[in-house]
Amino acid sequence: MGREDEIRKLKRLLLEQKLVTILGHGGLGKSRLALQVAAEIADSYRDGVYWIPLASLHSPDFLASTIAESIHAPQGGSQDPQTKLVNYLQRKELLLVLDNFEHLREGAAALGEILDRASGVRMLVTSRERLDIPQETIFDLLGLPYPVADSVESVYLYSSVRLFVSRARRLLPEFDLSEADKPCVARICRLLEGMPLAIELAAAWVQAYRCSNIAAGIESSLAFLATDKPDVPERHRSLRAIFDSFWLMLSPYERNILCRLSLFHGGFTGDSALRVAGASPFFLDALVIKSFLRRSASGRYEIHELLRQYAADKFRAAPAGLAQVRDRHSRYFARFLHVRQNNLHKSKQDLEDIIGDLENIRSAWLWAVERGKLHTLTQALPALNTYYQIASRFQEGEKLMGAAIEALRLPGQTASPPESPHLRLLGMLLARRAGFQNDLARFDQAMASAKEAVYMAEKTGDDKTEASGLLEWGRALRRQGHHDLARPYIERALARSQASKWYVITVDCLNELGILNWYANDYPAARSAIEEAVRLSRAAGHQRGVSTSLGNLGIMARNRGHFDDARSAHEQALDVFREIGNKSGESTCLSNLGTICRSIGDFSKALDYFKQALKLYRETGARLGEGLVVNGVGLTYMDLGDFPKARLYFTQAVAIFQEIGDRRDEGIVLSNYGVLYHLMGENAIAVEYLKSGRDIAEAVGDRYNQAETLTFLAHALTGLGQFDVAVQVYEQAVQLHRAVSIQALQMEALAGQARLALALGDQSRAKTLIEEILELMGSNSLYGAMEPFRVYLTCYQILQAYQDERANAILKTARSLLKARAATIRDEALRYSYLELIPAHRELMRA
Repeated sequence: MGREDEIRKLKRLLLEQKLVTILGHGGLGKSRLALQVAAEIADSYRDGVYWIPLASLHSPDFLASTIAESIHAPQGGSQDPQTKLVNYLQRKELLLVLDNFEHLREGAAALGEILDRASGVRMLVTSRERLDIPQETIFDLLGLPYPVADSVESVYLYSSVRLFVSRARRLLPEFDLSEADKPCVARICRLLEGMPLAIELAAAWVQAYRCSNIAAGIESSLAFLATDKPDVPERHRSLRAIFDSFWLMLSPYERNILCRLSLFHGGFTGDSALRVAGASPFFLDALVIKSFLRRSASGRYEIHELLRQYAADKFRAAPAGLAQVRDRHSRYFARFLHVRQNNLHKSKQDLEDIIGDLENIRSAWLWAVERGKLHTLTQALPALNTYYQIASRFQEGEKLMGAAIEALRLPGQTASPPESPHLRLLGMLLARRAGFQNDLARFDQAMASAKEAVYMAEKTGDDKTEASGLLEWGRALRRQGHHDLARPYIERALARSQASKWYVITVDCLNELGILNWYANDYPAARSAIEEAVRLSRAAGHQRGVSTSLGNLGIMARNRGHFDDARSAHEQALDVFREIGNKSGESTCLSNLGTICRSIGDFSKALDYFKQALKLYRETGARLGEGLVVNGVGLTYMDLGDFPKARLYFTQAVAIFQEIGDRRDEGIVLSNYGVLYHLMGENAIAVEYLKSGRDIAEAVGDRYNQAETLTFLAHALTGLGQFDVAVQVYEQAVQLHRAVSIQALQMEALAGQARLALALGDQSRAKTLIEEILELMGSNSLYGAMEPFRVYLTCYQILQAYQDERANAILKTARSLLKARAATIRDEALRYSYLELIPAHRELMRA
């Protein structure tokens, strides 16, 4: 109301300047003005406008992660949040509206860095203090226009008066200004310098007081501030006047309750207000009527940040009972978490409840850490840990665990008695931190935390923490490719969790054991372990466990060429993950579905799935998942014959895996580079990459990649005329493929052997190998092969050389399948490269 001129000027400024700060003291309506401006120019920014409230943010240390979360930018990984945010924003054209920045001025340089490096980003900031960075343009905001005298003429022309009347009518619909009221309201608006918040609060008293009494109360308070409070700046006196006059009109009981409510950050529910502050629903509703509180559509109460700070100052000035109320606040939210811990794996509502009170939960946790409240921390820990896992907010989870660990470390802790609750909690925290460090791919840190957790657990006899620590220790080893070293830790963790019927740990252990069995080529044992995890999860209502286990079964089915089973498993898992709001699991399923579509030649659908997965992985900061998807996109473009784009994605993927220390997947991407250069006809370069990939696969025990890499290494060696070496490498590849039972890849190796035999003049050997391929082809598809049409072409060429009547049937089948796959490619340029730039495809179409 009455801000049309300011809106117009701000819209013009934002077209010309990178950062505009709406500067003014509290209560002037900076936030409302910024919201209105943002709404009116939202269509001007390609990537959107984002509202980022900062009042409840405790420290500039969390500024980058808060902005990233608000704009759904990636978090996590080994990069610091600021660097990651800047890199993300370099590709964007958007407006960030940062509200209430004054207490975060130490973080202003971070905004400057964003603006310097992200040319498409603009910022609109509200603050009571200047940011003092070079990019800043100041827009000074004053109060609404108000009458300069107590004249009753044309009083309604002033927007400050109209605001007073509008708010008064919310309480008294029949309210109107009498002739006697008009000069009083003019005086109120003048005394309050047109400050919207103060005017609203003043208007809230019309039910109890006449306008003349309200004006007198404010005037009295102002006089007191002017004479007795010289330390109060001039620009703050009006707001302090209305707050002080309001405060004096409250009973001691009401003041006490408001002080307690000031402990809440980010709003509160009626239940939390009653149990922490002793505020009844009637009391809260009365404060809403008086404009001290707002009630959102969801039923939560919100207190204006300035009013919260005012009440908090009063509480600190007379702190009797402050610590006790903060303890009560901390205990309340520990119980709040505790009652939800068993449902977080299956209830989206409980997850949303936690999100709604996350600022209060953080505050409660940190207070318990500061005060050394072991019972409160122990009660809150399981659900807090689960929430951060499900929400994929690994960095923040790791940071909160770390804060508690550092606070609980005491000199001489190794000499503490075994029954010490301090040591017991420390072990639990270390195990949880190890889990987050594994999720962040900080494997060395995870092993160190897990090792210490196990040590603490052994001292205190805490078998559950010992099982958790062993599991994370094994996970860290497995993720680095040390499968034989990982197995004893996983098996020990499983034995302890099964004996005590800890189903969540048991399910995680069974999945890890299934993966290890799969890598050891013991498919029956792998399937048995993971199917047991599915059964146990369903019996316990553990939805995350069900979906994770189904996803692992899908991966195994895909690797064995059972693509329909794999797709079904991943689609079931995807539905469950979406139902419970688990973005980490959802992104994994989307990635796996992309891989399946790529394997069966549905490249457009594969890229769609990969795009969705990549967006989620970057939002959640899961660097491992991001690397896997980027590699999958690279493979898809390689399949399509777009070699430059494939190379670009492989470069990104290998950088991610090197960054997080994932040797196994680094080796896979290096092998993919080798395949790419082989398809491009640059076999000398291909051999170097393939040898690097082979060496890593051997070192980490990845027989699947080792077998596939050996096949293409032999292809490249054949292309270089190194036939003797190629013969040996092909033989190694075939033996490994037979051992791991992936028929499609085995056929690729056999086809390479057949081509080499033909080149060496051994036609009989070539024909024998083709017969073996045709027998395998009769009961298996070539889905999952890197070059399926090279296999068809080889069979056709050798059968044609023998004038075998089956040659034309093979050619017809291959062409039909090739054309069908090409028809699904929506992009005309990619369809051309698929048919013309892949050597085997080109030869088939011209045969």
